[in-house]
Amino acid sequence: MGRDYPENTMTEPDVQLQSNNRSAQPVGLLVVHGIGDQNRGETLEGVLEGLRLAYGNRLRVQREKQDYALVKGFTRPIHIFEVYWADLLHGETVKGTFDIDRIFEIAWFPLFNYKSNLLAHGISRGYVLRWTWILAPLSSFLATGIRGAQFLASIATGLKESGGQRRLERNQEQPQTFWENVRRKRDSALERGTVLDDILDQVAGDVFNYTHGVFEAFPEKSEKNAKLSDNTKEMHKRFRQTAQRAVDQGCRELQVLAHSLGTVVGFRSMCTERTKPIINTETPVYLSRFYTIGSPLEKFRFFWPRLLEESTNGPAITAPDDSHLLATNQPQDEHSTMSWDNFYSRSDLVSGELLSFDGWPKPTNHKARGLGGIIRSHVSYNRNPKFLSLLGEGLTGEEPTIKVNKFRNFGQQFVGSLENLLLPALLVFLALLGAVVMVGMGGGVGWIISQQFKWFGLESVAIAIRFYFLAVIVLGLTIIPIWVGKSNAQKLHARYWSPEEDQKQ
Repeated sequence: MGRDYPENTMTEPDVQLQSNNRSAQPVGLLVVHGIGDQNRGETLEGVLEGLRLAYGNRLRVQREKQDYALVKGFTRPIHIFEVYWADLLHGETVKGTFDIDRIFEIAWFPLFNYKSNLLAHGISRGYVLRWTWILAPLSSFLATGIRGAQFLASIATGLKESGGQRRLERNQEQPQTFWENVRRKRDSALERGTVLDDILDQVAGDVFNYTHGVFEAFPEKSEKNAKLSDNTKEMHKRFRQTAQRAVDQGCRELQVLAHSLGTVVGFRSMCTERTKPIINTETPVYLSRFYTIGSPLEKFRFFWPRLLEESTNGPAITAPDDSHLLATNQPQDEHSTMSWDNFYSRSDLVSGELLSFDGWPKPTNHKARGLGGIIRSHVSYNRNPKFLSLLGEGLTGEEPTIKVNKFRNFGQQFVGSLENLLLPALLVFLALLGAVVMVGMGGGVGWIISQQFKWFGLESVAIAIRFYFLAVIVLGLTIIPIWVGKSNAQKLHARYWSPEEDQKQ
């Protein structure tokens, strides 16, 4: 598409003068948080803690609001705004939305993406097949582990409720009957679930709720799913509103720092039509830097490539009312001048190296070391010296000197090694527990039914019934859900995620 940019008639001294003026102008940093039950201002505080570590007492912070801070002490003021969206995927809105079936379905999406020619060039059929053969059995392992964890969580919840009920009954004049107590516990479990259910809805559920909400691609229609779709649109609007706040504060340079799922939210929020007019071209607002930490963008492109297909126009931000471009790359340049720095860790399974996206600057990938193990690495980027050095230099123009405590670094590596050993062991334990519970339930039902035949001397029939129920449970844990997941994935992909021309057919 064409660009409505004014012709570049600036001389080299003019460009240098403009650069010097920019170095003294306020800069706005938009911070986009990741998945989970975040509190407003929590991610912003994490960024400030990192900057304090980098610059020490020189950093002077004015915190007027939870989601806004003004940083002074440098050649230019730094306005930091948090793009807060956790409340849009929170509470009753997402309660009960996580479905184990999504795990079995998503394992097959790369294969259908490849068949629809949606994957990036260079990804071979063999590569896709290898990952399919890994992800399909892994989905069964993860689902069984979740069931094992749910079993433990239900026991813990039951013990807690039983203690509370006993205290309640001691204060009641009329004790409840047995069946009233059973119904109460059943209704309570259906209403509240367990702590694990809440975590799954708030963390893993965020990924599916956001992804399905963008394309309104939920397996079924409901008022709750319609609300989630509206909320995903609101997430992108909040990004634009936050950018408008920065511009209103006098910022003519914007930088974006995004973490985890927030990198997808930020990326999509900056994918916009460039044919809209630019208001106030004498002092244009331009995007100078994009920092991504713990980013799953490449994984999203592997599973849901159409989610990122609007990147071709390059990074820009429209006004909240979508009437004009609020910020873009330097309009005097034909090509993007925004730098993109991506930080990832091998221990952080969510993150990874990023390749090129059409229309965007090529990301520069940085390996962040010493973040910890599988558990902590995803949330530890704000203390990484390499990341803080680059972020500090980009915001202040002065690269900080960060001293690394070798003893502390050794302690982090030791704890990280323990995490990398304990978490896989815990997952194996939960998967085995889930399998034992399911097999025990199936074997118990088979034993009860087979006993009636055993009483009549039909020993062989009783044994056959027991083996039948055990076989059904084993297949129900492995082959059947994987095969059903493939069938459901094929229908969902054809309905929502295949090319638009294929959907019409």
